[in-house]
Amino acid sequence: MDREKILKALIDWNFWYKEQFTGYPRNYSKQVLDIMKSGFVADVIGVKRSGKSTIFNQVISHLIKEEKINPFLTLLINFEDSRFAEIDNADKLFSLLQIYREETRINGKPYIFLDEVQKVKGWEGFVRSLIDRKEAYVAVSGSTSIINKGKVREVLAGRHISVEVLPLSFSEYLEFKGVQIGREIDLLAREEEIKKLFLEFLKFGGFPAVVNSEIKDKILLNLYDDIITKDVITQCKIRQEVKLRELSLFYISNAGNRISFRKISRCLPVA
Repeated sequence: MDREKILKALIDWNFWYKEQFTGYPRNYSKQVLDIMKSGFVADVIGVKRSGKSTIFNQVISHLIKEEKINPFLTLLINFEDSRFAEIDNADKLFSLLQIYREETRINGKPYIFLDEVQKVKGWEGFVRSLIDRKEAYVAVSGSTSIINKGKVREVLAGRHISVEVLPLSFSEYLEFKGVQIGREIDLLAREEEIKKLFLEFLKFGGFPAVVNSEIKDKILLNLYDDIITKDVITQCKIRQEVKLRELSLFYISNAGNRISFRKISRCLPVA
């Protein structure tokens, strides 16, 4: 394990020496922290780009600023970073934890956040070890299908509570846009603006990364392809990829309509 490379990656992702992006505050951060402090693993699950990583940063920021926790008592590892690619099994996770302890020399029970943890084989055993020995407060993030599958439920039975992160609701969307509605008179005064934003919300949805972007279409197309490819085709080992893509487009194009098996069969390409 390249110790220096790992340390540089940890420095880049953590609040030890600098502020990290925390975005707009959402209620999920309190839920996550309450679960962690109760001695359970907080499973933060949800669709890609719904804001799971940002919520981890919000929890850490709260711990440091509001509860005056030493920044080095927080440890965030984002396994999307290629510098953590060699941390691919539970044994190496324990080695990384040892590096963290040796370098920080911090005393106390740390708050550990494992982002996109599904990339590490056997991570469930590592997390269970920390929880059972009351060695750390732990939160993990990943896709719903990965976190909730059989092995996780078996290894972490009775030790984890899930928090599902969704894209923005319309009320959150308005707040992201700087529109504060506290009274009925506010609603009436900004009625036309709110109607316009609602149509935009219906068209582009509530993914935080999309809301204030100038390239909404490109982000959504890329997100759609990532979900279909990585979370469905790859994870489920789909062999007929073309038919799966055609089927997904059919469902998206027919939202709110009744769908029959005959209609589905007509939309799929002939093998």
